[in-house]
Amino acid sequence: MTALSHEPPRVRLDCVAAVDGLASVLERAAAALADARQIRLARPGEPADVVHTVGEAGPGRAAGRARRVHTVDRVLLDRRGLAAAAGWVHRQRRFTRGAETWLVHGRTAARVLVASGVVDGARLHELPVVAPPPGRAAADRDRSSVRARLGIAPGVALVVGCERGPGLSVPGWADSIRALHRTDVRVIHHGTGGPVTFEELLVAADLFVAAGLGLTACNPGAAAVAAGIPLIAATSDSAAELLRFGRTGLVVPPHPAAIAAAVQAVLDGALPRRDRRPPASAADAQLPALARGLLGAYHRALGTPRAPVAWSGS
Repeated sequence: MTALSHEPPRVRLDCVAAVDGLASVLERAAAALADARQIRLARPGEPADVVHTVGEAGPGRAAGRARRVHTVDRVLLDRRGLAAAAGWVHRQRRFTRGAETWLVHGRTAARVLVASGVVDGARLHELPVVAPPPGRAAADRDRSSVRARLGIAPGVALVVGCERGPGLSVPGWADSIRALHRTDVRVIHHGTGGPVTFEELLVAADLFVAAGLGLTACNPGAAAVAAGIPLIAATSDSAAELLRFGRTGLVVPPHPAAIAAAVQAVLDGALPRRDRRPPASAADAQLPALARGLLGAYHRALGTPRAPVAWSGS
């Protein structure tokens, strides 16, 4: 495709198997662009103008003359705080050679990428932190019914968080809240099984804890913010940049004691009361902005001007 071409670019989305929710969100955004005739989706094996890799895609996967756009799905941090882990930096440099344009979700992740020398700022294109796509449909999302199934008595505050796996969350954050010995608090961390889905937990939750030790592109904290749930976010979690400090949540150091103190403060009235919104709307609300960002990145990689897009329902 040349700068004089008026044909929409042919794009192939190439996601590694480990990219869970983000792959689904990006596929939906790419499909919206294809429906609007802003891009054409190339099937595997077909020639493409742009190959969009997501996650730690192996070197050489963008074959032929296609331009390569790469999405960073997560930035793993080391113990120094907001700095990329050396091993992660090495893998990114190895796997992403030849990518003309880098996509990163969130301001914090963008700063860490540039500071660590993974990519220069001129090649970086920032996208919003997104929420995971909705899971399987819940038969009953009534708040009182979900809380009853969880055995939560009236007057008890439900604190919800997500466990990303060993070493990927602040260790002991849930136990530090339980150690407050408050009879009016129940803590549930999603990811360890349970009788309800994540969407149902958001319906029932009074407070959400984002305690990740990595800057993730597809962050459950984004769904909590969209649902109007107060948020406690560690500085090492990308959800920290989604809240308004002192109004929609608090940002704390990535230590269990700091998280517990913030939870106690919120439960004791440190934040103003807000109206809740349906959590299932989070992914749909983000889709137009994400699609526009992707389209801009594809045209940027090709060096072509981008025509304005009229989005239905936006």
